[in-house]
Amino acid sequence: MFNKKYKKDCDVDVGVKFGDIATNKLSKYVIDNKVDLNDICKETGIEYNCLNKSINLGNRNLETDEFLEICNYLNKDPKNFK
Repeated sequence: MFNKKYKKDCDVDVGVKFGDIATNKLSKYVIDNKVDLNDICKETGIEYNCLNKSINLGNRNLETDEFLEICNYLNKDPKNFK
């Protein structure tokens, strides 16, 4: 089931832990700070499956709009993750 806001194909696989730098750095921040993915999903509208593949599994790059929504949710400047 797709989220109302983001209707994306989350089956794009870039390989295990082979994401772009921004996705990897944001993922590390989320994991290190124990940010709950369910909370991010509720506030941003990003589908859990997509977020899990990007953050926990590392086999999907975040889309630009997803990346910016998460930065906004975390109250972090996107430049912190370049």
